Amino acid sequence: MSQSTVFGNRAGDGGPGDRNFSGGSGDGGLGGKGGGVGNGMRTMQGGDLDGIMTLKQCTISGNRAGDGGQAGNIGLGDTSGVGGSGGGFGQHGGSSTTLIEDCIIAGNDIGLGGEGAEDGKALDLSSDFQLTRDGINLIGHNLVDGGVSTAFPSPPFPGQPNGNGDLVGTQGNLLDPLLDPLADNGGPTLTLLPARESPAIDPPMGSDHSLDFSSDQRGFDRVVKGVIDIGAVEAPDYAVIDAEAARQAAVARALRRDAISRKIRKLTKKFKVAKRKRKKRLIRKLKKQIRKSKRQLRAI
Repeated sequence: MSQSTVFGNRAGDGGPGDRNFSGGSGDGGLGGKGGGVGNGMRTMQGGDLDGIMTLKQCTISGNRAGDGGQAGNIGLGDTSGVGGSGGGFGQHGGSSTTLIEDCIIAGNDIGLGGEGAEDGKALDLSSDFQLTRDGINLIGHNLVDGGVSTAFPSPPFPGQPNGNGDLVGTQGNLLDPLLDPLADNGGPTLTLLPARESPAIDPPMGSDHSLDFSSDQRGFDRVVKGVIDIGAVEAPDYAVIDAEAARQAAVARALRRDAISRKIRKLTKKFKVAKRKRKKRLIRKLKKQIRKSKRQLRAI
């Protein structure tokens, strides 16, 4: 899967345990893993169907793992299901493999455990098998089902790249990707645009995959300032946007000053005429209008 935004999804909740003593299990089902994207699956017979997946230049955020199911009869020893991990991504199967390249997987959430059971542990990634990486990635939380992902080791200091160049959050320092809300940012689909302070913009070490795609998910230029941004969407050059906004504001101020100056000149002419004709009421009125216009001019 490449250049895709995965947002607002949720894995299935675990089923409730049997309360009727009909021979079924009284334990609640486990919450589903991989709220956003899943690789591999577990069969009804308990076997694994392995999968091979590549995630390239994707943004996976705002997803949630499933909640654990309630126990049928807690007082009789039944247990509730543990909440699901990996709100962003879940991988199952003993030999499933996933390559994560230039992706944002952050801002996702765990599933809640049923009564008396633990909540999920890994906010963003859940894997039964080791993940592989390439490019530069942004991972909000490098905890994978209770263990730290060796593919995404902790950085030496919070907010700094790790040895691979990836930006990775930890248990005590989650990494916020600072994405704008899901919106129409151009192109055929809704996307999550990195905000101007997002760490996904121009990562310090840069990716060596700048030429893999000429455009981002929307069809906009993939490279804006020499380095591709992490995820599915390339942020605009906010400095250029700010400069253009400042230019337009300056033009607007100049036009406003010119309009008020013309108004003052017209009022002044009328004032002189009224003074010659000794129209006191009109003179007082024009004086007020001139003073007001001069105040407006000074305020610009």
